[in-house]
Amino acid sequence: MTKRTGPTILLVAVALAVLATYVVRVVARRSPADHWRQASHLQTSPSTPVPAEARPAKVRRGKLRGGAAPESFDVTISAIPMDGVIETDLSPQDTPPLTKPPMESGASWQTPGGGVAEPGDEVLGIVVDGVARAYVTRILNYHWVVNDVIDGRAVAVFWDPIAQAAAAYQATLDRKPRQFGGTGLFYRGNAVFYESETGSLFLPVLGRFVTGLLARRPLRPVPLLRCQWSVWLKEHPETRVLSFKSGYEKPYHRDPFAAPTSAALESIRSAAADPQQRLAATEQVLGFVGTGGRACCCAVSRLADSEEAKPVEFGGARITRSPEGAACAVLPGGVWPQQVECNYSAWFGVHPDTAVWPGTAGAGR
Repeated sequence: MTKRTGPTILLVAVALAVLATYVVRVVARRSPADHWRQASHLQTSPSTPVPAEARPAKVRRGKLRGGAAPESFDVTISAIPMDGVIETDLSPQDTPPLTKPPMESGASWQTPGGGVAEPGDEVLGIVVDGVARAYVTRILNYHWVVNDVIDGRAVAVFWDPIAQAAAAYQATLDRKPRQFGGTGLFYRGNAVFYESETGSLFLPVLGRFVTGLLARRPLRPVPLLRCQWSVWLKEHPETRVLSFKSGYEKPYHRDPFAAPTSAALESIRSAAADPQQRLAATEQVLGFVGTGGRACCCAVSRLADSEEAKPVEFGGARITRSPEGAACAVLPGGVWPQQVECNYSAWFGVHPDTAVWPGTAGAGR
């Protein structure tokens, strides 16, 4: 070995060490959303999007780990307490979002072999600028969110099968269309979603972002009705409906949440319990933001289910329920407030001061 060989080897070793450090830092700085934006759209084999494990989430150095993935979210900016977050063994790949999904005309589903939907299938129906869309919940059980474009408008339709929560929002913010996916995280009984560009976390039950650069910013709600497919098709014969040919190999014919409740599901659903027990934890409610910004909810099964009955006046809103079960709340002037249909425990989890009907005489008036 010459006198120059030793210093040269040392110099090369130092250079390689510096390069390795740089690569590690670049990878570490990469947004988890960048990884998930790619991975969550992969065509995956059949999987069961049911959490088998659930535990309190841990924040390390301002980072919140997301599901089973190694990446984490920056929660140094947060509008919710982190001690209410639960992490599970679910990863974003387990509930891949449907983006610009294939749709079929409603008429094609009435012909033999035209589709696999049944008249009694539950759908989430929306109308945007006169254009009707329907999303079958037994498809959404495996995806949890649809990033759609209707008449040029970006729309996000959220479905949380654990909280039985349905909501839709205009997915444009700062003139940018936004896309969402599931995280495998839950907050006080509700699934938490991420926004793909910033990694900000979003709670559909609140209608706003709760962490990240978009924290506390709301999205504009889109009127949504939850009803049977036959009912929606009768009212909207021109509708298009989510196709079962999504490109993913999923057993849509099977409800993964029909099995006996696991300890993980119990842990998620019982994360927030009403000490007054005004309604049962699994009672389906229509939660909405009434006049003055007050949170209110109505037990859907107890709303009038006949056209002759008078609507319920509560929280400054008029609440109706069709004979087929579709419920909605409308403020004076026909204004559609931020609202979601979900289990009572999920609504109470983020609105512990909610007024409840029936049971809260005069509340919200």
